[in-house]
Amino acid sequence: MYGSNVIGGSNPPLSAKMDKKQVILDFLKTQTFMVVCSVSENLKPQAALVGFGEMDNLSLIFGTSTKTRKFSNLMKNPSVAIVFDDSEGITVQYEGTISLFENDEFSKYKEAYFRKSAVAKKYENYPNQTYLKVTPVWIRYTNYNTDPPQIFEIKL
Repeated sequence: MYGSNVIGGSNPPLSAKMDKKQVILDFLKTQTFMVVCSVSENLKPQAALVGFGEMDNLSLIFGTSTKTRKFSNLMKNPSVAIVFDDSEGITVQYEGTISLFENDEFSKYKEAYFRKSAVAKKYENYPNQTYLKVTPVWIRYTNYNTDPPQIFEIKL
C-alpha cells in the first residue's frame, strides 16, 4: 500500500536542508520508551517496553537486569529490532547490534540516559543492573501526517 512512497518511489525528496539522521534524532528526542525485540535460542520472540537514551550518532542506551529474558537473548544473539511510535502517525523501525559498553564511553551514555529518564537512576545500584548499547545498522522513518506520507530508510 505504501511501497510507492519509499525513497526511490513517488514520495517527494527531502529538502536539501532536511538531514535524514537529524529528522530521526529529533523524533527520538521526543520519545520516552521503545519496544526492544529479541529472539531466544529456541527462536521464540520476546518484546519489552523500556526507557532509553539516545546519542547524536543515533546509538542508544537502555538498562536492564542480567536476570531478564531480553538480556539473556541479546547476549546470545546481539541483533535487535526496536520500534518507536508517537501514537500520532510517526513511527521509527530500528535494527541494530547490542554491545556492552567500553569504560571510556559509558559515562557519557549513562548521563544522556539519566537526563532523559530520571526515574531510571533509582535502578543504577540494583543488583544485576546493567546497561546495553545499541548501534544502528538500519532505520526506517515513517510520518503519516504528510500527504503523501514521508517515508525513508538509512543504512549505517
